[in-house]
Amino acid sequence: MKRKESYYIKKSDKGLKLLEEGLSLYPNNEGLNRLMAKFLYESKIADKSVYYWEKTIEIQGGKPNVSDSIGLAKALNEEGSNSRAIKVLTQIVKNNPKNQEVQYILAKTYRLTEQYQKAISLWELLFSNKSFNASEADFIESADNYSNLQKYVEASNILIEGLKKNKRSSNILSKLIDVTLLSQRWEESLNYLEEYHKLKEQVDIELSMVQQLLGNHKEADLKMQKVLNDGCKLEETYKKLTIFDNGKTRVEFYKKLEKNKRVIIVFDSLNWTWNRKPFAFDLLLRQDVDIIAVRKGKKGYFQDFSFESFNKTITKLLSGYDEKFSYGYSLGAYAAIYYTSKLECKILALSPRLSIHSEFGKKNLRGKRFLHDTHFEKNERIEPIIVYDPKNKQDRKYINEGIKPFFPNACFIESPYSGHGVAPHLLKMGLLKEFVLKFLQNEIPNYDNNLRTRSSSYYRVLGDECFKRNKPRWALDLVEHATYLDPNDSSNMRLKIHILNGLGKHKEAVNFARNCKKIVESDRTIRSLLIDSLVFMNDMEGARKEIDDYIDIFGRTPGITKKEQKLKREAENLNVNKI
Repeated sequence: MKRKESYYIKKSDKGLKLLEEGLSLYPNNEGLNRLMAKFLYESKIADKSVYYWEKTIEIQGGKPNVSDSIGLAKALNEEGSNSRAIKVLTQIVKNNPKNQEVQYILAKTYRLTEQYQKAISLWELLFSNKSFNASEADFIESADNYSNLQKYVEASNILIEGLKKNKRSSNILSKLIDVTLLSQRWEESLNYLEEYHKLKEQVDIELSMVQQLLGNHKEADLKMQKVLNDGCKLEETYKKLTIFDNGKTRVEFYKKLEKNKRVIIVFDSLNWTWNRKPFAFDLLLRQDVDIIAVRKGKKGYFQDFSFESFNKTITKLLSGYDEKFSYGYSLGAYAAIYYTSKLECKILALSPRLSIHSEFGKKNLRGKRFLHDTHFEKNERIEPIIVYDPKNKQDRKYINEGIKPFFPNACFIESPYSGHGVAPHLLKMGLLKEFVLKFLQNEIPNYDNNLRTRSSSYYRVLGDECFKRNKPRWALDLVEHATYLDPNDSSNMRLKIHILNGLGKHKEAVNFARNCKKIVESDRTIRSLLIDSLVFMNDMEGARKEIDDYIDIFGRTPGITKKEQKLKREAENLNVNKI
């Protein structure tokens, strides 16, 4: 009877109502609470499932049976409370060290929390047990843990074991191809691709790309020609292979689905990461070039990626192209020069800068974790095109002392009062696309000064210079025009708040900052400037409220802690003066 009732409750649309009625009569019935927990878990209502699992365990006097604890852990994982699930599971493991189900769920949970080494230890324990019946997905997940730690040989080994058990698994073969590509064992990649081709689908494009990586360019061209001759319907305009990944930096190879002998290497700028498309991707994809993109997982300076690693990754690949270009902005521009100047690439570098450079970086960052060569090698053979603002003190110093002496034949294009942000400035002028296309046509781009009046950056930077030279009214007029041209630019907003406070217009600064806060809700600097403006008005209560709002949204950062302490001192001084 119990089994029938359980089945009915699980399958019936009336199940939830029946359970609710039962629990209203018998709230401490262990069986009903367990059934409710299972019903809610299967219905994907994880948070309520957790509640009823905890109630079930509570009824047992805090000494649950293993299956109930497992049920709780699963519901916690479904809810996203992975750390709590780990606590539950590790407690079970202490008392039941040989329970495979618990080991299995815990291994998967460790992966969810990026504790890959702990996950690996459990997978190794499971695979060592002859009674463990691993699925295709288990071999792949186990290999992923190794890959996430860049242990590609171990990842390959577990996948090869998986292939012995699942001889026609295209999924395992696909993963083996990825892993051998990342470990740059390209001959093996080629072999696995050929096996994959027999099992599943058209992979002549990928075969062509791997032949390129091996430097076998004739074979690569033949494979690509076969694709084009067959006239297959290509849903995409390119194919992508990741050919290097150390966890922090990736190199991605994008093959345009046509024969061409031109390639461009692009580099992420400081805040540009691999969860976005590569820098300038959409524009470059429309040109007759293949793309190699050097990506970052998060904000960083490429210091984990040596020239030797870069060179090893792409040298054979580049040897098959007649024309080689590289392009970047800011950090990406520095990287374009650092990595590709030795490879005789044609370079377009927009305001190159490395903030942690030991000689030319920002004062507060200079030399921190800086591992690259301090100076470039002198190269008279190449003619890089470098665009920068000669009025920007830091960029001017780097260009004059860190670049010009080493590239005597470089072409320097000056963009006065663009600030460091040359790329967005050119975009606002309507020139960025033209600069890139001219560059790809082996022409020198023309910077038309007359078009700079289209750019809000020009007026903002000019306004900032006026403000620094104690001409705040001129500065306000200029930043007002910058804001008119681009009302959503947070840099314009920040400068205007500064200038209004500099003119003693604190109430206007507060009103403007509050309006800006609605437009760019995630901008911490604007919220910080609003707090300063309120303090200037002696509105300590308003400043306190803004600090509390800031902490609620962003947490207690070092910057806001300093403001909090400063506010306290200001409030104390204000009270003393009143007395």
